[in-house]
Amino acid sequence: MIPSKLFKAVVHDADVIVPNVVDSIKTVEIVEGNGGPGTVKKITFVEGGQTLYVLHKVEAIDDAKFEYNYTIVGGFGISDIVEKISFEAKLVEVEEGKAKGDALFKAIEGYVLANPNYN
Repeated sequence: MIPSKLFKAVVHDADVIVPNVVDSIKTVEIVEGNGGPGTVKKITFVEGGQTLYVLHKVEAIDDAKFEYNYTIVGGFGISDIVEKISFEAKLVEVEEGKAKGDALFKAIEGYVLANPNYN
């Protein structure tokens, strides 16, 4: 698997791919912005039989370094005493079609491999 292809799927096309590969995530929709830094996305998911959501703000995308920074700024799991939860992600190793990482990367990788026309 080419690292740039996996990064594109995980970062740039996740809005379409994730609801297809993660059963609990129902929709990802942009509520503000164009997909780049500053964009706010509403991710709707089902947990414990309830439909919930989080607001995900894109902080930075570096395609050359395979880095993606985002912040959860609202929704389920954010209490009055927590302003935000920030994440810094970097794709650091891809070996013979297998990403080292969590289940989300594996699910997205499976989607890319199952769809050979994906660019």
